[in-house]
Amino acid sequence: MSFKKHTTQTLFSNILVVGLSVANSVLLARMLGPEGRGHFAIYQASVNLLTIWLSFGLQSSLVYFLSKDERILKPSFNFLAVFFLVIDILFFTVYFFFQDRLPVGLLPKTKDDLEGIVLLCISIYAFQMFSVLISIYTSFFQFNKANITRILLPALMFSAFILFYLPIFKPYLSVENFMRLNTLAYVLNFVAMWIPIRSKMQSSLGFAELRNKPGILTADFQGLKTFFAWGLLAYLANAAQFLNYRLDYWLVEYFKGPKDLGYYSIASGLAQMIWIIPGSVSGVLFPYIAKNSGDNQAIKSVNIARIIFYICLLPGGSGFIISDFIIPLIYGKEFIPSALAFKIILVGAIPFTITNILAGHLAGVNLVKINLMGSVIGLVVTILLDLLLIPDFGIIGAAAASAASYLITTLVVIFYFANKYNIPLRNFVLLNKNDLNILHSIIKKYRAS
Repeated sequence: MSFKKHTTQTLFSNILVVGLSVANSVLLARMLGPEGRGHFAIYQASVNLLTIWLSFGLQSSLVYFLSKDERILKPSFNFLAVFFLVIDILFFTVYFFFQDRLPVGLLPKTKDDLEGIVLLCISIYAFQMFSVLISIYTSFFQFNKANITRILLPALMFSAFILFYLPIFKPYLSVENFMRLNTLAYVLNFVAMWIPIRSKMQSSLGFAELRNKPGILTADFQGLKTFFAWGLLAYLANAAQFLNYRLDYWLVEYFKGPKDLGYYSIASGLAQMIWIIPGSVSGVLFPYIAKNSGDNQAIKSVNIARIIFYICLLPGGSGFIISDFIIPLIYGKEFIPSALAFKIILVGAIPFTITNILAGHLAGVNLVKINLMGSVIGLVVTILLDLLLIPDFGIIGAAAASAASYLITTLVVIFYFANKYNIPLRNFVLLNKNDLNILHSIIKKYRAS
């Protein structure tokens, strides 16, 4: 199947993901209220942050090397399954017994709640292995299965939230029960998507067979060193970018409390949902570029980034206009403070869709260091502006800091890309006749579906 068809299918499937994510956000906010929503947002952010910290970028490394030779599938999967399990057990041990001595303030305090830390660790491992499956499907260009995997998790959460929304379950509404539900959804999602890949592993080479094989990643120290070395830059870039996205959660809670974080998590979460579409398209682009790089591919990547920007501009712009009305309508009047913060974040989030696409290209040509540079610059901007603005301006200050960070990161990546491939800056934002034809074709297919 062609890149265009893969991208179109991924685009349509992620429209469903966005819809389910919005529905889940609404149900969760209405059931837990602003303060409960703030507490749950911190838990989810902690799971995501720890998953990145304890994965060392190896899922990205897997995409890069599997795209070049699929024979390493079985040993790679087995190695990652064992490696992540060992790392997570070590984390559990250190975190449980030495939590009071850890200088990190980004982690939930759960020492007095053994169940809480067990749920946290199970969620991390399930999420790590879920990400491995996404990497495998992406590497083999099985984007239909990857898209199903992405849809399944919010669909499971939506089904559970609908049940909890019934009056009979009202006594069970608590952050703790939603933590349990979240963990169960991660585990079920991984198991459901692992079963179809088992047959593929049977035809893959084993560890012993990979030793000293010319032309592929070998199962020895040098092979592992190469695997980890490639993932290291992706690891640093992903960690920096995630903190760029989520550090404001911890700072808002620290300076203003969980209720204000509840307001802010709705604003930030809604604005960042616009990245689901470019993020998934970037996931399609990454393995294609890893197989077929070149200046001509760079021009195609810029064309894709420009089209996706305008596709996201429509719902983003509409959301900006109607947010004062729609947020209190669907979330409840108590979430009125979220509307202004949402609009401010959108100012940076919409242009950042271009960065999402270009990052996939840069990863495919082994220039993850540029993604890292942009992420670090954005993170520095986030930290400085958050500390300056949140104490006095609360969630509005946090929103302004995020918007500025996204805009600056986008400019850094665009200027580098334009300079490296000698592409005029106007090509990143100005539509042409061919773009209009493509957009018209996408709209026709969407209506037909």
